[in-house]
Amino acid sequence: MPEKKKWQWLKEDHITYAVWDIQFWRYVYIANLGFREIHHTADASPHGQSSMELYGLENGGSRIALVRPISRMAVSHVESFLRMHGDHSVQHVAYGIHNLEVFVAEMRGKGFHFVGNVKQRTDLFGPIKQIFAKRFDATLTPAQGPFFEFVERPERTDETGIADFFASSVAGELYEDVEEEVMRAEHECFVSGVHKTAGGD
Repeated sequence: MPEKKKWQWLKEDHITYAVWDIQFWRYVYIANLGFREIHHTADASPHGQSSMELYGLENGGSRIALVRPISRMAVSHVESFLRMHGDHSVQHVAYGIHNLEVFVAEMRGKGFHFVGNVKQRTDLFGPIKQIFAKRFDATLTPAQGPFFEFVERPERTDETGIADFFASSVAGELYEDVEEEVMRAEHECFVSGVHKTAGGD
């Protein structure tokens, strides 16, 4: 009997779209598509050379994030992504993982690559954990390639809990992780260390 996994892949948690005009797309979603605003970070990295603005929106249990580049002394990786893929392009999809740190450690052991380490903070409901995977396509730069995000947080339906997921402090840390990845310009992608074994499914 195969050993039972100590982690579990859960449902999609949110989708993040990179946009040029964040107020326009916020209006599209709220005034026309029935979404409501649950969070706003005006500047995720206010002291950095570049940054992004972020809105978290929700409708019927579906959550999306809109991110807009803020380029100061350096070009934001969100701007580089937009120039490659166009307005309102999917930058990343986030999935919930039960036992996130166990999942990341196991996947790293199999050759999968992630950006930085699991970020964790605690609010009154308990821990919230997040990590980005490296981009899918090694032919694109770290700023240009779509990627996964993996999250673990207590399941709850109250508005405070949903909004807290998009917390400014975590958004800033995750943004800076990707910026550091861009500066390193490494050739690794999410699956570059994975090798299919003979007879593998």
